[in-house]
Amino acid sequence: MCRFIESIRIANGEAQHLDGHQMRMNQTFRMAQKQNPHNLKSLAAEIDFPAQDIYKWRIVYDLLGHLDMQILPYQVAQLHRFSLMDGNHIAYGLKYEDRSDFEQLKKNIQIDEVIIHQNGQITDTTFSNLIFQKGKAWFTPRTYLLNGVMRQFLLQAGRIQEATITIENLKTFTRFQLINAMLPIHTNIYDIHIINGLDKIENQYR
Repeated sequence: MCRFIESIRIANGEAQHLDGHQMRMNQTFRMAQKQNPHNLKSLAAEIDFPAQDIYKWRIVYDLLGHLDMQILPYQVAQLHRFSLMDGNHIAYGLKYEDRSDFEQLKKNIQIDEVIIHQNGQITDTTFSNLIFQKGKAWFTPRTYLLNGVMRQFLLQAGRIQEATITIENLKTFTRFQLINAMLPIHTNIYDIHIINGLDKIENQYR
């Protein structure tokens, strides 16, 4: 049976964005015409989270109601090398624990992280949504693989906007960030020009 995962940020002893995570879990169960038996706020109330530093509350569950939890120390990964890669074969509308398709993309290549495109449209990295800067504004691709909790929060707060972001127009942006439930906005900012292979792949779509 498929298993699913939620990674929830614990900061200053508090679980962040529980409503968004609860909504995603509920949607996952509804896809199977089932009721979610888990209430994240109730679970969080029973846990004595560490009062300092950043932790990941890792929840793995299935549609039979089984649930496993861990509280893990969290550090932001230091990434330096990004490459554009074709991910037309990947479908990730639900947050599955199985990440083999993403792991295969990075197999046998010397990079830190992949920026995935499908039919020339920028989507996500293997573990995050993306936002791109133009002027003072930040934009996220309409063509996401997974509509992440942080992505939805930032859109609803008006801090980012959706845009059509393609290999062809990627160079019109100056910087980019990775965002997910563990990576709030401004956690990491990268220059667009560090993306390996941008010129080579961009030319294929002209």
